Amino acid sequence: METSTTAKASLRASMKALRSSMDPALRADASRRAVEWIRKTPLYCRAESCLAYLPFGSELDIGSLLDPAVDGKRVYVTRCAFATRTIEVCPYPCDLVPMRSGLFQPAPSVPALEDALIGTRVEVALVPGLAFSRTTRHRLGYGAGFYDLLLSRHSLPTIGVCFASQLVDDLPHNSHDVPVDLVATEEGVLGA
Repeated sequence: METSTTAKASLRASMKALRSSMDPALRADASRRAVEWIRKTPLYCRAESCLAYLPFGSELDIGSLLDPAVDGKRVYVTRCAFATRTIEVCPYPCDLVPMRSGLFQPAPSVPALEDALIGTRVEVALVPGLAFSRTTRHRLGYGAGFYDLLLSRHSLPTIGVCFASQLVDDLPHNSHDVPVDLVATEEGVLGA
């Protein structure tokens, strides 16, 4: 379904409101269950390294997957530069700095992986989204296009991460929007 910027903006607003309206205790329980499902996927089980995201606000909390000691994986997180429209991959844990949005990301002093090494160092990427298509597994992000940029440059196995209430039948997408391989929610995994 090709779409306009207006349709995407409207869906972003409604999904943010839906996610934020969840009871915090239910959101925490749903996050815990989604992480259990992620840990059961062959993509995650086989991987020795994982590109994760640092959850913020009402996003599904994958915090327990960020501890390399828990699952024995090398963990990486992204650093985005809005001024230059670039996304980098940095080893985690590392020093973090807050952004205006409240999101934390690696400090500028943290060395990033060379772009050419990302495909050989990252074995699975956990990708957050405001919504995912049940059928095509396209993702609706926050609108900056950073994950689409990263995923279009590197053929990484991907697991989209969201609450089940964020799954939609028809998701507006454009030709540059990169679908994920699987989508994990508190209710299970799509595409497995």
